[in-house]
Amino acid sequence: MDLNDIERFKNREVKAKELFKIKEINKQEAYDFVKQYHYLGDAKFFTMYSYGMFNKDELVGVATYSILQGIHALEGWFGLKCNDTSVLELSRLCLLPELNNTNATSYLLGNSMRMMHNTYKTRAVTTLADSSRHIGSIYQVCNFKYYGLTAKKTEFYSYDNGGKNNSKRRLVKTPWCMASKDKKA
Repeated sequence: MDLNDIERFKNREVKAKELFKIKEINKQEAYDFVKQYHYLGDAKFFTMYSYGMFNKDELVGVATYSILQGIHALEGWFGLKCNDTSVLELSRLCLLPELNNTNATSYLLGNSMRMMHNTYKTRAVTTLADSSRHIGSIYQVCNFKYYGLTAKKTEFYSYDNGGKNNSKRRLVKTPWCMASKDKKA
């Protein structure tokens, strides 16, 4: 991205809508960008819909959305069946480092959610801030409602097919493995 454009944007001489375009992108393109610029690096993540923010033809930001990862979150939080896809989770949000501390993040988040609602009829988006890294300021700026902290995660569910063909998969409880006992899940 042109450094002059970034400075003009940071100095509020040009608006986000004059510099950036948001469009749906494929999962691989989103993954490649996230792998390079998100603090979790190449940690795998789920995505149902991915949106990119472009300056000219350059991808400068990504927002990805997935089904809620908690197996019973839809039922417990919203009273919905677990196969309802109208409530999604923001699974990754990242921009080029040069755009940090600008309103480019809220521009990407707000516009991608609006596009997703118009195209896929989503009713709500949830997100979980990693409190060891940030406090979710961007979510506050974008008018997300804060509902408090979740319990520390100690177990997850995954598919296990015992090395056999995928038609015989079964859901099994698996322990959450932390890199260090000092880190929060």
